[in-house]
Amino acid sequence: MTRRVPLARETLAEVERLGIWHAPPSVAALLDEAEELAPAQLTAVVHGDLHFRQVLVEGRRVTGVIDWVDVCRSDPAIDLSMLWSFLESPQRPVSLEAYGEVSDEQLLRARVLAFSLCGGLASHAHEEGLANVEREALAGLSRAAR
Repeated sequence: MTRRVPLARETLAEVERLGIWHAPPSVAALLDEAEELAPAQLTAVVHGDLHFRQVLVEGRRVTGVIDWVDVCRSDPAIDLSMLWSFLESPQRPVSLEAYGEVSDEQLLRARVLAFSLCGGLASHAHEEGLANVEREALAGLSRAAR
């Protein structure tokens, strides 16, 4: 978190500078809390860069995950960022029940990563004129903030 929280702050500052999203005050408090976390335990093999552009969907069903170039041994929170950025609040408990045990610290790490990834995707998409990607990245930021 000593590296990821500053990166999340940078990406969120960029989307605010672009005028495309403004973080509610609660986000700053979450980032402050996350910055105090102890280093994560590297207990799982993870995708390493899991976000909506890495997921294949057919209809409303996930059919695959692509781009495994960042696969590594890390904290499962790395891939749980989609819990925050891709799912609405009511869907999260069901997903967590199916996933298994996850600590509050892991959930906080995952949320920080959701802000970082979606913020970076939103600013990149905005600058490149990728309207659909920008829209989904901004929606991911809003979901993560709730």
